[in-house]
Amino acid sequence: MSYFKNWANVYYSEASLIREKLDRLKSESKMIRSEAERLEIGRRLRILSQMYYDMIHTADDLFNRREADV
Repeated sequence: MSYFKNWANVYYSEASLIREKLDRLKSESKMIRSEAERLEIGRRLRILSQMYYDMIHTADDLFNRREADV
């Protein structure tokens, strides 16, 4: 396996951890009553979602990169 594919797998693994955190946070957000808490959770969800998609995009790019591209 190439260096880039190994690196991509690390990104996929980290993205998976972020996805698990997102899922837990979404579940927790359903039980929140306070508007301030709801806004804070929404902000955290947006940040984590962007991180997740950035990591997946980077992993896809690394996975598809060829060693010759270096």
